[in-house]
Amino acid sequence: MTPEERKRAQEICDKATPGPWSYEDTSWVGASKFSVRADPDAITRGPEIFGNIEIDMNGINNLTFITEARVLLPKALMHIEALKGDIENIRAGFAKTNPPIMTQTEIARAKEITAQATKGVWSWEDDSQIGPGIVTLYAGRGPMMHGLNLFGRFDTDSNRDNNLDFITEARQLLPKALEHLEDLNNTVQRMKQPALVLKPPSYKPPAPKPPTPKPPGIQ
Repeated sequence: MTPEERKRAQEICDKATPGPWSYEDTSWVGASKFSVRADPDAITRGPEIFGNIEIDMNGINNLTFITEARVLLPKALMHIEALKGDIENIRAGFAKTNPPIMTQTEIARAKEITAQATKGVWSWEDDSQIGPGIVTLYAGRGPMMHGLNLFGRFDTDSNRDNNLDFITEARQLLPKALEHLEDLNNTVQRMKQPALVLKPPSYKPPAPKPPTPKPPGIQ
């Protein structure tokens, strides 16, 4: 993950509506309809970010990626910075390392939702000619085609562009963050290993034989 990619990942996290996000089945509105909500709690359902979402066959996995990535991507970025700090500490001769930001369970879950989500570069298209605030989300879209329709013609809130940028760009940035995190963690583990102590060779040359005594009278 390049510094530019980490910077962009942090930027889309900062601009998107704060999380956690969750999705709910709103098929009572229409067949296969869902909505995504922000910061729900035990009392409220949270404000709606995207509504009337029509999903494809992999829609639940994609909704899961969208909502869980809202928490896991920022954590992965913080974990990367913590591991970079560990490397600097070890190089400077300090034994102290930072406490982990992401648990192994969270890392495993981030890998799982990434593997299950629809592959390809995600993008979104303004369909306001159909209705105000209407958007369609695509995967693997080429310059001369619409691509695979992930979520069709759904409603958006006032933070539309930032939330859609988070969704589409996180699909590429979260996997890269996980790879970077794993690479840094491996580096930290290698650096924490004790230095290799070279042992003397086990082979020892045989001791020289004593000279054979000469018989008496022979010079």
